Amino acid sequence: MGWISRLFGGSGDTPKRGATETIEGYRVTPEPQPRDGQFQTAGIIERGDGDSLQSHRFIRADLHPSFEQACSHSLQKAEQIIREQGERLFR
Repeated sequence: MGWISRLFGGSGDTPKRGATETIEGYRVTPEPQPRDGQFQTAGIIERGDGDSLQSHRFIRADLHPSFEQACSHSLQKAEQIIREQGERLFR
């Protein structure tokens, strides 16, 4: 069944995630997306728990040759987003 999923654009795999880090009180999980043999900067910024959990997904155009480099850059971008937008992310 996996080849059918790939035929219609799916990879059949769940997204690979990097290690979650806390940045200025927000949980940030890098989730680079495979693109053209490289990895695109992407991740999730979260705050709260349980019913009050809020999340913001981000994706940027930057491409990196390795998953590790994309994770590192995703954390840097998340920190920049948090500094620039802070609480406005969740309005």
